[in-house]
Amino acid sequence: MIDIEFEILDELYFVQPFDYLQKNTPYTEQEILDTLKIFLQKDWIRIYDETQKEIIFTKNIVFEDNFEKNYKFFYYLATKAGLKAHTTI
Repeated sequence: MIDIEFEILDELYFVQPFDYLQKNTPYTEQEILDTLKIFLQKDWIRIYDETQKEIIFTKNIVFEDNFEKNYKFFYYLATKAGLKAHTTI
């Protein structure tokens, strides 16, 4: 796990909005977005909308379009797998 992955997962022990990640990590918006995409592929995070309803993305073009357009409005939380990866460094 690289530093950016460790630091972002460290912030996702509780549900957090995207702007929280921007304010509390030293990374650019694009770096955070790219890392969140990696986390989704590894099943290390869950994504929620403003009502705290989980959003399930399939790994296809719909995912890319929807996620790219709305990532700033979503909330993020580390999964059990993500927490395990974070703590087994």
